[in-house]
Amino acid sequence: MSIIQGNTKVSAGGYNIAQSIRFNDNDSAYLSKTLSTPTNNLQWTWSAWVKRGNLGSSYLFNGGDGSSNNFGNLQFLAGDGLQFSQINGGSYNVQFQTTPVYRDVSAWYHIVLVYDSANATAADRLKIYVNGALQAGTYVTGPFAQSTASKINSAIAHYVGKLDYSALYYDGYMADVHFIDGQALAPTEFGEFNDDGVWVPKAYTNAAGYGNNGFYITGADSADLGADYSGNGNDFTSSGLTSDDQRGDTPTANHATWNPLFFRRTGSYKPTFADGNLYVAGQSSQVSHTGTTISSTGKHYAEFLVNNGSSSITGPGVVRSYWDGGLAQSYAHNYGGSYYADNGTRYYNNTSDSQTAPGANRIGIEVDFANNEVEYFIVTSGGTKTSQGGKLTSANGIDFDGEGIFSATLHDTSSRNITAYFEEADWWGTPNTGYKALSTANLPTPTIKDGSAYFNTILYTGDGSATTRSLTGVGFQPDFVWKKVRSAADNHWLHDAVRGADKGLNTNRTDSEYTSTRLTSFDSDGFSFATNDPDTNGSGRTYVAWNWLAGNGTASNTDGSITSTVSANQTAGFSIVGYTGSGSGTSTVGHGLSSVPKVIVVKSRDSVTNWLVYPGFAEGYVSDPETDYLNLNDTGALADFNFWGDTAPTSSVFTVSSTANTAVNQIAYCWAEVEGFSKFGNYTGNGSADGPFIWCGFKPAFILVKEITAARDWQVWDSVRSPVNVANDLLFPNASLAEGVNDPNNGVDIIANGFKIRGSGSGCNQSSNTYIFMAFAEHPFGGSNVAPVPAR
Repeated sequence: MSIIQGNTKVSAGGYNIAQSIRFNDNDSAYLSKTLSTPTNNLQWTWSAWVKRGNLGSSYLFNGGDGSSNNFGNLQFLAGDGLQFSQINGGSYNVQFQTTPVYRDVSAWYHIVLVYDSANATAADRLKIYVNGALQAGTYVTGPFAQSTASKINSAIAHYVGKLDYSALYYDGYMADVHFIDGQALAPTEFGEFNDDGVWVPKAYTNAAGYGNNGFYITGADSADLGADYSGNGNDFTSSGLTSDDQRGDTPTANHATWNPLFFRRTGSYKPTFADGNLYVAGQSSQVSHTGTTISSTGKHYAEFLVNNGSSSITGPGVVRSYWDGGLAQSYAHNYGGSYYADNGTRYYNNTSDSQTAPGANRIGIEVDFANNEVEYFIVTSGGTKTSQGGKLTSANGIDFDGEGIFSATLHDTSSRNITAYFEEADWWGTPNTGYKALSTANLPTPTIKDGSAYFNTILYTGDGSATTRSLTGVGFQPDFVWKKVRSAADNHWLHDAVRGADKGLNTNRTDSEYTSTRLTSFDSDGFSFATNDPDTNGSGRTYVAWNWLAGNGTASNTDGSITSTVSANQTAGFSIVGYTGSGSGTSTVGHGLSSVPKVIVVKSRDSVTNWLVYPGFAEGYVSDPETDYLNLNDTGALADFNFWGDTAPTSSVFTVSSTANTAVNQIAYCWAEVEGFSKFGNYTGNGSADGPFIWCGFKPAFILVKEITAARDWQVWDSVRSPVNVANDLLFPNASLAEGVNDPNNGVDIIANGFKIRGSGSGCNQSSNTYIFMAFAEHPFGGSNVAPVPAR
């Protein structure tokens, strides 16, 4: 028996959750208790943090009489929305389903269900909150009639993790489970926004307590996972749970698991996952997949138990974060990675060597992603840890190119499976000094903890007035504003502090610069304009403005052969560069970032020209992006041309050839990648609504995508126009089109560590075609001394 230290207050008002309970539906796992006479079953509140395992139908909390005629139930639906339902006498008297869906398996959701049938306002008698936000939804039946007695909080059986009358269960983790009898409480009793704007757990301290039937389940005692810590003694009995289901994976220490959102296969079969996504089994084709957490600078350790039989293609390994999605041989031989097969074969860089087959032992992996080193071990249950062939290094072709991730390949049948042990408490062996578990707490501290301090999106509605109007809510004085009318077809407008607020350019046109009152100033918390032009302030029209912070000032830069005027923010990796082309030959231009930009967008201010894009985000798809270009104003595929002098940008300058170096005023927008804030890369489509997963290392606030293997529109999603999943409200930088709303074929799920393509449309997911992306953060996924971002 083990008892983990209970949940505790930590410094700066924070709150640490020490453990969770893992519910594996294959084990028919649940907690049960018959409650007694309630304090008030017209009012109650249930709160829990949950991290999903298998997606689809899953049952969280239930109270019923053992039949299908009388029960109340909170569940995830087959389509991954939430539903609360109550059946009384065999008929629904309420059935409420949320509009958002919840398919993020990489992080934790905070769910609060509030029952308040005494409320005079019908819409307020039932509320579901996720991460502190009230969830929109639809009543299939209902709402409740006033003063309707609740089945939950009656003197009947109650279940955590099961539907009472049927063998249907929850799959995933739960932590900090509260039930408050007799009070309809706000989510702020259990969570709060910290200084970085992240929703985090909070200790429940309400003086009114829990009421007669209230309980507080923490899982602190591994021998009694259903123990009640409310003081009421309402202990739940566990079924299908063991001491091993007490886990250290929590909302405040989010550990890696296998990632059901990301896999590659040779056939049509998906891998199957269990045990909180720590177990994965193959199907009737070869499958490769990765974990949920990527690291750049850390040294990490994990152990793996392989059940295979005979194949040499089943085993764990490590791979670059932008792995091509191929199978084991691909990442071991071509992409700087390695894996260790169950027959003892170690694969790397078109090479293999024979080591020890693990048998019933585990395979331990120590990996140093920053220094391109990996070492495999055979680990026995007694803790003996034996190196297999010593370290593989860059001399052996190991090259994670800045970021890497644990991965695994399974061959053919469901009998081939791998269990991962990512938590320290599960390890048989002891890693060498400096090697840690792969969790959000062990990621590097991000430079930017709140992305909205450097990039932010605001929405507004036009009022049709030509008098000065000042918009606020940006959170900083922007240096670059990109705005677009959403409700009608009209131009995109770009304004920046180097050219001056009143100077505008259109991404969907090749025109030279306009001077107008479409923007008149950059203000301390937003910007102002003085126009009734319908592209900026038409009466009743809706608009979006994307805002970036550069340097809040300009400086002369002489790093290049051409002197430039620069507003640079090195912290955020963004600069605005104004310069005049030399008119001949190849020239260099200083960008002011002190790091290498991956994306550069250049436009002539004085003449009709295309918007040239330096495609550093195509790296990996092409080895030499400096020989290629895209046009932001059209649909063209990636093309080869010497716009960049066939010279890659450096940490101080970018190069323009004679073709792009005309003797006119030019403007350039430059972005360098900043870990935890910005990510630029590419992915391959699969033509399925279950599309690729793209790791960013943060919850995105803005995503731009463009196919580069064929002519296709640029597409933009953001988390403000689409505040819940699926995000499918589209705008097109190369076109004046109105916002495409709820496009089922071109949607994404924005999640805690990246985004998942959820449409089969050619705009974002044509099978086998390549797409570039550009993303900016709402919040980083995690990091040392940084609160893990909740799931979305």
